[in-house]
Amino acid sequence: LTGNPPERNVLLSSTDGEMHVVKDHILYQDWRGVSLESVDEFTFSHSWTGSVPVGEMEEAVVESPELNIEDERPTGNTVVEITKELTEDYNVMLDGHWNLADAESLLGTFQNLCATSSRTKGTPKENCHLNKLQTWAVVPEQQIDDVKVKRSGDFVTLTADALKHATPRKATLGGAEGKVHSFRLDFAVLRVISDWGRKKPVVNQVLRRRFGAQLDVDCGFTDLTKDTTLEDDARFMDFKPPELLFMVEA
Repeated sequence: LTGNPPERNVLLSSTDGEMHVVKDHILYQDWRGVSLESVDEFTFSHSWTGSVPVGEMEEAVVESPELNIEDERPTGNTVVEITKELTEDYNVMLDGHWNLADAESLLGTFQNLCATSSRTKGTPKENCHLNKLQTWAVVPEQQIDDVKVKRSGDFVTLTADALKHATPRKATLGGAEGKVHSFRLDFAVLRVISDWGRKKPVVNQVLRRRFGAQLDVDCGFTDLTKDTTLEDDARFMDFKPPELLFMVEA
């Protein structure tokens, strides 16, 4: 600070955090206290009247709670056995290096989305239209949507990070118990089997499987709307692929 501040005027302050200009003075007030700045043609003076004493910490450091994740438990399966099941039931082959945990996560994801269930009676290949053999490989680099399908449709590359925490595991966070589970692998497989929402029958069976919902209006639109607007199917439009994908990823 240099020079002498000009003669001070009477200043009025408020706690609204706004700048107040009174002649050659600027007053600013926030949670820390009051700042007074005075300027003239030759000098600048700044004084601070704070609510925090000098030397006292102005903010508390909050320590991050410790996350402890349970170790993976062996299932007794081998990568060879899992690859065989993927190939026979889902038309999926594994290429390159796959560890046991990642191979099991991929198999589990296909089972959750395509396997025969009480709401979807077809075979896994029928439910997800898995008519063509696909080869899946893990790559270290990041990809849009975590997955990429070659134009031929027979080779799929999966981002390695999408496999982290793909299988739910018990965990504790700051003493609270719960589970750690990432849906990145689930979403990646969904995008591939539904062709990013373009395969409406696949989306339809996933909706039935997960939510007990369906896209088909079995009773007809007129009967569906008879108690409200009484409209036929010409008054409605189909869902777009991104909209269908958004629904099944909910």
